[in-house]
Amino acid sequence: EANGVLAAAYPEWIAEWMLSTTFFPLPFSVCNALSYLFPLTTQAYYDGILEPLFSATATAPYLAALKAALPSPLVVVAFAVADTVLSAGLAARLASSFAGAVLLALLALLLAARRGVQSARKE
Repeated sequence: EANGVLAAAYPEWIAEWMLSTTFFPLPFSVCNALSYLFPLTTQAYYDGILEPLFSATATAPYLAALKAALPSPLVVVAFAVADTVLSAGLAARLASSFAGAVLLALLALLLAARRGVQSARKE
């Protein structure tokens, strides 16, 4: 006889919908990409900012009611808006970290090098 444990990454009110999506928000969302690329920063962002915010405001009942009231296409739009907002917050947290500063510096160097190559080609 097995004593199984049911575990999920999503709250019960949204798990079925999330697991049945095939394109957006799973597996292709900005939050998913950022969490794949920066797992430690993502976890710190969730633990330090999102979890206390959601716990303090008791958001889940409101989100469950919103999901129940919206037709499925509008749920996707709501997720797209939430994905954008959460990704911007994660990007800001990442940019404020040392790793983020190094990443931004590397991106700036790559852009400068690209502009230099393009300028040289025009001459």
